[in-house]
Amino acid sequence: MSTQVFYVIVFIGLAICVHSLWSIFLSLVNRFVFLFHPHWQKYLHNKYTIFYIIFCHTFFDLVYAAGCWRSLMNHDAMEQRARSDYGNTLEKWFKEPSFIYVPEFYGITRTFGFAGFILLVIVFFLFVGIAVWFIVNVFIYKKASKTLNDHSAFLLIAVLAQTGCFLVFMYIPSMVVVYCWTLAVDNSANVVNSVAQLMTIHGTVEMVTMLYFITPYKIYCVKCV
Repeated sequence: MSTQVFYVIVFIGLAICVHSLWSIFLSLVNRFVFLFHPHWQKYLHNKYTIFYIIFCHTFFDLVYAAGCWRSLMNHDAMEQRARSDYGNTLEKWFKEPSFIYVPEFYGITRTFGFAGFILLVIVFFLFVGIAVWFIVNVFIYKKASKTLNDHSAFLLIAVLAQTGCFLVFMYIPSMVVVYCWTLAVDNSANVVNSVAQLMTIHGTVEMVTMLYFITPYKIYCVKCV
């Protein structure tokens, strides 16, 4: 596999990861908010909001694609740029076909990374605030809500479990990776590799969580065993 092909695969993977984070966030917020306030759905489920979401996705995808295209280079140019920035520090990795180096571009790359980290922090606190608000509403409106009853209690537990999986295995690791890379934290390679491994098992953990907390699924699996 050539360096250019591997480079494109990595950046497409990063784009898919960001889209996954955003889609999971919207899905969980949708369930958190509309369970107790279904009349608010009109503010999200309309053509203007959908158009705005599509526009944001398209705009940021184009910006991301432009940045990737500007930084795309062959292996020799990448090695020359890495030597220019860091001397022979990366010497032992230059012969690896999968070696990828993203130039600093005089600090522009890290500036965008820092802006992305700030956005992740803001969305994190927003998401945690909505989750806390949801839990409080569960106790306040449990008897009054038409959509909340004993039969749906296990679904609420499943949603909260999925939220925990999302934060622990996807969102917080993403924040750690972006933080370490943007601020060039010393000796952070092992930390980044560890949290990256957490991200790779998110799908498996979430699937097991659903099978355990959603009673019909659990009963079916027990019968199969």
